[in-house]
Amino acid sequence: LVTIKHNRERELYRGVTEINNEPITSALAHHLNQSSQIDCLLRTSIKFQNGTLNKAIGILLEKYPESEENPSATKAEFLSDYAALQEMSDSDFQLQMSKSTMCGHPLFSLESKDLHWFCSCSDERIDTMLMSIGKQELLVILEEIGSIETRCEYCNTLYHRNHSDVERLFPTT
Repeated sequence: LVTIKHNRERELYRGVTEINNEPITSALAHHLNQSSQIDCLLRTSIKFQNGTLNKAIGILLEKYPESEENPSATKAEFLSDYAALQEMSDSDFQLQMSKSTMCGHPLFSLESKDLHWFCSCSDERIDTMLMSIGKQELLVILEEIGSIETRCEYCNTLYHRNHSDVERLFPTT
């Protein structure tokens, strides 16, 4: 799991956390609690209908660091107040989220952004990756298999390249 925090001007933080046979939610929570060293709880609920994403919601609760201007609960109080978050059913979680409450506490957003997912794969990126392999190796693959197929592991788009495509990548001078 690679976590990147950035703004328009620059990257502010990058962290890498290994995921070992655990759901993404628990891996991200582990990363936030260990790598970022903040006290937080994370919960998600994802519903599919006929193989299509129907609904996805989630909450990230962070305990503010204590300061004179910001009195805060202790870590134990924070974890105790929201202990039921991890144990409640998806339907109870979704109901509380729809009512902007969680474990008896009102919720309010500090910031809200529309979520957009996109994959940055493209013909140009595939060509760049293939060029890094080298013309001779690509020609061997074409001779053995007949074509080169590359599938994006994020969006599952399949890219095909043939002999003329490889020649186009390596023009003779």
